[in-house]
Amino acid sequence: MIEKPIALQILRTLARYSQAGYADIKQLRDIDPPVLRLRARNHRIFFRENVDVLEILRVLDRKEAYR
Repeated sequence: MIEKPIALQILRTLARYSQAGYADIKQLRDIDPPVLRLRARNHRIFFRENVDVLEILRVLDRKEAYR
């Protein structure tokens, strides 16, 4: 479970990305349909971007994100 202050930081990071359209984003390789990774301090948000929707797939601590 993600603690409340961390969850709020993740939401702020997502809001900033959705409004500005750029952030510390990386498209993961060899995945179709494409999956993007967004950094939010010590967490990684994996998502797909559709027309008007961000489809959040997973939110993981960076220690667990790449296993």
